[in-house]
Amino acid sequence: MSDNQLLPLSIADSIELGSFFESLFREFIKPGYLNKLDVLAAYLKIIMIKVANLNASLVLRFDSNEKQLYRKFVELISVNYQSSHEVSTYTKKIGISARKLTDLSKRYSGKGAKDLINGQLIAEAKDIFNFLPSL
Repeated sequence: MSDNQLLPLSIADSIELGSFFESLFREFIKPGYLNKLDVLAAYLKIIMIKVANLNASLVLRFDSNEKQLYRKFVELISVNYQSSHEVSTYTKKIGISARKLTDLSKRYSGKGAKDLINGQLIAEAKDIFNFLPSL
């Protein structure tokens, strides 16, 4: 659980956040004055916003990489569906596990990896059937 609570920071992000924490601490140790709690709350809000933005950028990079893997899978299906019907064929080409590929497929299309492969085969069969002259 604690692994999910870590936020890897670049040196620049660490310095920036550190300066906000230092400013917060300097205000905290000052003798009491009017609106001190408002100033402390403002610093905390800035820190929380910065951390939320850093976390969001990490999530976007993570999702971006996963979306790229999914797109690669879809492209491979469109090129290889006639000869490759097994999920394992595609996982080897992409370099991820079958479970991961199925999870990505479900996340981005609502269908499993095998369903996407079969869907391409069915679409091709329908196209061929519709092309045949009616008897």
